[in-house]
Parts: sequence; C-alpha cells; structure tokens
Amino acid sequence: MRIVLAALTLTGCAINQSTDANISSRSQTADLNWIPKSNYLFEANAQRNGRSVCKETWTFETNSTHHVYSGQQIVRHDFRTETSDSGTLLITKKKSGNGKPDCFGKVRSVTVDDREVKTLIIVSSAGTVMTCFPRGALFGDLENLTSCFGSLTAVKN
Repeated sequence: MRIVLAALTLTGCAINQSTDANISSRSQTADLNWIPKSNYLFEANAQRNGRSVCKETWTFETNSTHHVYSGQQIVRHDFRTETSDSGTLLITKKKSGNGKPDCFGKVRSVTVDDREVKTLIIVSSAGTVMTCFPRGALFGDLENLTSCFGSLTAVKN
C-alpha cells in the first residue's frame, strides 16, 4: 500500500512472479499470528540490477502508530491487525506525511482520510515475512504468492 501498505508507497512495484503456489496451502505450516514489533526493513520484490528497487523502514509503536520511512518521505499511519485464513492482515489509515520524495524519487500525495488499506502478512515456516495484496485486491477470491510485493526483516534496535 505505501502501504498501498501496500500499497503504501509501492503501488508502482512489479509483483514477484516467481511462484504460483496457493497461499492458503503454504500458510498451513506457518505461524499465522504475526505481531508487529518495533522496526522492520521493507524490501520490494521488484529488482533492478539484482537489487530491490525500493527499501523502506517500517516502525510500529505500542500506541498503534506505524511510520513508513521511504527515501525522504515519512508517512504516519494508525494500524491494527486481524487474523485471516491466510495470515495476518495489517490494516492502516494514513494520518500525516511530509510530502517529500519516496524511495522511487517520486512525490506522492499523502491524502489523509479514513480509508483503510489492507496488507496480507504471511510468515513462512522458514521465518520469511512476506507482504502481499489480500484476497480480492488483485485476483478476486484467489490468493497466491504472486500477489506478494515485498518482504520484511526485523531490525534490532
């Protein structure tokens, strides 16, 4: 979104087409209860010259505030999580932004409204945390790993 958060700032990212596995079957072996803790490095799946085209820092605070640091851009969101059949839904609402260029070098308007943006968080059995578009966002009722647009890696404080 930017999470839209997806996509938040990443609506322009290419989607990883490396696998077509069904998320539901893959998630059966994973811990579905992802709980955001502190700081994460987000890396878009889209690559240029073997490197992610976008890296961001996502922070989560105990007061349900979430910040995305993307390039020079800083966007503040309120967030909550809900458990789904396929993983955890990260649900965000934009609250403010500084209007500076994001990791793509683009200045995107930060419209503050009550629109909720949902990102499906899938934790694989290997511990990889994937960020994906939820059911209905791209493929109707079909959820598959091609809807994933990036990954999160916990960063030690």
